[in-house]
Amino acid sequence: MRRPPRADVLRSFGEAVRDARLSKDYSIETLSETAGVPRDQVVELERGARLPSPQTILRLAIALETSPTALCHRVRVVNADFKRSVTHSRLLYSLYRVLRRAQ
Repeated sequence: MRRPPRADVLRSFGEAVRDARLSKDYSIETLSETAGVPRDQVVELERGARLPSPQTILRLAIALETSPTALCHRVRVVNADFKRSVTHSRLLYSLYRVLRRAQ
């Protein structure tokens, strides 16, 4: 299976974070404070300019009252690479690996 370019993967993740933030009616500052993630990092993630760590993905998901899987639903390679039976921590690690190797 051919992987999408890394920029597309990161952009898709960023769009999902932005949409989740807007659906909660959160500003970037509110999300940053609630998640404990620096504001600049949230901006870069939403633009698709930064690779999120598993910890950041989890913090954002908790702050947005969603799951890491829900944040990653737009990343096409996630559905191809994951099985439904993986544990939560394994999912985060697998997502991180997929995002890092997407080229």
